[in-house]
Amino acid sequence: MSIHKSTVSRNLRDPLIREEINRLQKMADINSTACVPGISESIQEGAYKGAKLLIEIIDDKRTDSFMMKLKANVALELLNRAGYSPIKQVMLESASVSYLTTEDIEEMKIRAGLSTR
Repeated sequence: MSIHKSTVSRNLRDPLIREEINRLQKMADINSTACVPGISESIQEGAYKGAKLLIEIIDDKRTDSFMMKLKANVALELLNRAGYSPIKQVMLESASVSYLTTEDIEEMKIRAGLSTR
């Protein structure tokens, strides 16, 4: 097609083009589900099973590193699908950071019911 890679990349980043691609993908999904009998029900059943499995993973009481990483990935994926992207970078001004004393931390623990004092 005699198009440079950078041209394709730039066009794919364009919000209007991305919106059109998403619209076309949705139309293709709708058309494909309408053409295959029972596909809509299968998708709903799969979504239900997937949601049930995700709840089981999140509710699992194990705290080994594999399970904690799995839970974090599940949580990030759910938040991402809900439209919340992960925090990439936090910028703080040094004047906005206050330092907590040991007494401050103990007071917070007492308020949260985590202290045994």
